[in-house]
Amino acid sequence: MKSTLRKVLAVAMMAAMIACVGAGCAKNDNNTQQSSTTSAASQASTESKAEESKKEESKEESKKEESKKEESKKEESKKEESKEESKKEEESKTEESSEEESKTEESQPGAYDAIVGVYSITAGEQVVAMQLNADLTAAMQSGEAVQQGTWTVEEGKIVITFDGEAQSFQFVDNTLVSEANPEMVFVKQSGEQSEQPTENSEEEPGAYDAIVGVYAINDGEQVVAMQLNADLTAAMQSGEAVQQGTWTVEEGKIVITFDGEAQSFQFVDNTLVSEANPEMVFVKQAAQENTEENGEENGEEDVEETVDE
Repeated sequence: MKSTLRKVLAVAMMAAMIACVGAGCAKNDNNTQQSSTTSAASQASTESKAEESKKEESKEESKKEESKKEESKKEESKKEESKEESKKEEESKTEESSEEESKTEESQPGAYDAIVGVYSITAGEQVVAMQLNADLTAAMQSGEAVQQGTWTVEEGKIVITFDGEAQSFQFVDNTLVSEANPEMVFVKQSGEQSEQPTENSEEEPGAYDAIVGVYAINDGEQVVAMQLNADLTAAMQSGEAVQQGTWTVEEGKIVITFDGEAQSFQFVDNTLVSEANPEMVFVKQAAQENTEENGEENGEEDVEETVDE
């Protein structure tokens, strides 16, 4: 009996020991597994942090690159702006220089003397005359039609404007050659008869010789004759009616007064062109001897004889 109890106790103790040993091993296995899991998690975390760090570094590098690009763009933009400003300054200087040269040229007395004068061209059956005056005004006559305009010099070319229409000409050997139509060539006429009178002409003996004379116009029904004498008296005959008056030169224009009524005329290529009515053109007749004495004594008779002729 005792022997049986001992065996049972021994078996129980062995079972307990086995259970205890089994429990310890399980714990060890669990600890090992936990340690392995922790190590793997730690390694994964480290790798994740490393990746994040690389991403951050990549972002920083990307930002730096973008910053460099922005700075490069700004530098290029500044350079472009600097170039544009430089170009503008150069253009402005060039324009100012051009304006100064133009002003200087215009301000020099007689700068356009070579250009001023009367030019003519034969157009079909009639002669077209064009006069460029020193005050930059212009006049053109074709038959009985007269136009008033202006002229100037631009970039070495002569620009003439009539009725708002501008035409460019080259000034070549005392001729005006049209740029639009090179076959249109106005030839400068010689002589001083068609030059505009000046304000100081009265002080020069014979200054009005080119103006003095007899002029006539056909008004459709009859011929009207007008005589300007060297003593600045004038006479006009229309039919049998004769008027006595005076004439003078004011600001390059011929002012003729009859019965207290003054009319201004432009002296263009031996014609008197009314400023109020440019279609009214008195044409100078063949030269006659018109001394002061004849003007005083025979002014009226001269006009009558001209009309009769």
